Amino acid sequence: MSSFANHLDLRQVKADVLGGITASIAALPLALAFGLASGIGAMAGLYGAIATGFFAGLLGGTRTQISGPTGPMTIVFATVITQHAENVAEAFAIVILGGAFQVMLGTAKLGRYIKFTPNAVVSGFMSGIGVIIILAQLAPFFGAETASDPIATVSAIPSIALNANGGATLVGTVVLALCFAWPKSWDTKFPSLLVAMVAGTLLALFLFPSAPQIGPVPAQLPTISIPNIDLLKLPSFIQPAFLLALLGSIDSLLASLVADAATGDSHDSDKELIGQGIGNVAAGLLGALPGAGATMRTMVNIKAGGQTRLSSVVHSIGLLVIALGGGQIVGHIPQAVLAGILMKVGWDIIDWKTLARLHRIQHRKAVIVLLTLLLTVFTDLLTAVVIGIILAAFVSSAFRQTEEVSRIKQKSVTVTDWEGGYPNPTEGVEHELLELRFSGLYSSASARSIIQLCPQHCPENNTVYLNLGPATGFEYSASMAVEQLMHDLVKGGHTLFVTQPRNLNAEANLSSIDFPSATIFVRGTGDISSVTNPVPPKETI
Repeated sequence: MSSFANHLDLRQVKADVLGGITASIAALPLALAFGLASGIGAMAGLYGAIATGFFAGLLGGTRTQISGPTGPMTIVFATVITQHAENVAEAFAIVILGGAFQVMLGTAKLGRYIKFTPNAVVSGFMSGIGVIIILAQLAPFFGAETASDPIATVSAIPSIALNANGGATLVGTVVLALCFAWPKSWDTKFPSLLVAMVAGTLLALFLFPSAPQIGPVPAQLPTISIPNIDLLKLPSFIQPAFLLALLGSIDSLLASLVADAATGDSHDSDKELIGQGIGNVAAGLLGALPGAGATMRTMVNIKAGGQTRLSSVVHSIGLLVIALGGGQIVGHIPQAVLAGILMKVGWDIIDWKTLARLHRIQHRKAVIVLLTLLLTVFTDLLTAVVIGIILAAFVSSAFRQTEEVSRIKQKSVTVTDWEGGYPNPTEGVEHELLELRFSGLYSSASARSIIQLCPQHCPENNTVYLNLGPATGFEYSASMAVEQLMHDLVKGGHTLFVTQPRNLNAEANLSSIDFPSATIFVRGTGDISSVTNPVPPKETI
């Protein structure tokens, strides 16, 4: 028995090592690109991925999480660097303070409240970040100098186009095309971003040597440096540090929810914030880029077999080996290559799914999404988040006041008389049916519990009856969670029955979601989707 257990442990270690190595390969081009985009150099991004990946992975609350520089954290840090260009040590002091704020949030058990951040605000903010990343990379994509802000970039587009470096533009175009065209099914073994980076670098090296390169980078360990700052300036550091802490927390916990849905685990929000905070403190001490939980890299790790914290540690060790042994190679990577990679990342960050539904969701929610997006791009990130949350609080006040009465009930029901039609009508045969009953009002805070219903309570391949009849309302985040739950059930091989809400307001709240094609609607009020011969189980209708 002991040898069998040891065999299983060894097998998991191998899977974790494979997951960590695969994640490090996927993280390499992003770390370099974010480092270059931040203004402090490609290697700072690489060491930021090493520091946050190691400490957040080892000490955080999500076993499979891979952390590193992300779009929101890079954009905020780039702004901080610009404001403290004369004394870069102050910028890293802000990173350290932001990490300390995250540790305090986790220690105070406030991690669970991050889930109250409305989906409309997160959607608008992330889309705005995606737009900023794309605009910021237009100049290096064409072989020109990067402009200082999005508005300056837009106004400089004619000049950038007229003075474009042909080699850099062609290389960037090839990289961007590879990133979009690469089959997703190949990504686990051959990450698209890494393939694009290698292909673009070789293309420039042999055919377009005039394309601007990253330039020489030191292949050595960074030194730990405690910033020496004027204490009188400390109060001015609080706002940007808190913004880093807030965005890093939201980013990380969103990635944790995705990891939970993929693995069936349940992360510890408070512990996750503590781990992320310690990782960012370490990044600041090393003069590296701050980071957060990264969804794409986390999913690469999970799909490659990673299931424990060892995978994140291996990911960091893999990046460290690359940093110490490949510095000279990194210096030859064209800036246009990393610009093409980041433009694809920016495109993926934009919440196209929500933007495509703006005409279908509640007008008030649509206004919050668009306003947050525009404020993010054209003002500053803190203003966008604060105003978005305030507006969302007014819109969702009714949901917040009645959230305590929201309940999701589960029970097994035996159906002895199937009325015929779907899936196999057989009278007199018992069918086990799991009912998920929704009643009351559901706010954004309910989204996490809704998403987690599938892996926790639905045995494989059984029939699930999603009873939305008693529900009286769904805030936008909760309606998106219901959609994800249904798609997860269908992907998991479940037969899915759904009763639409009897309350017209609740039915309207769900009008923007896309139901899986395999959904069977049972009798209720209203017609959400045309379904031929709906079949209700008698005992539950």
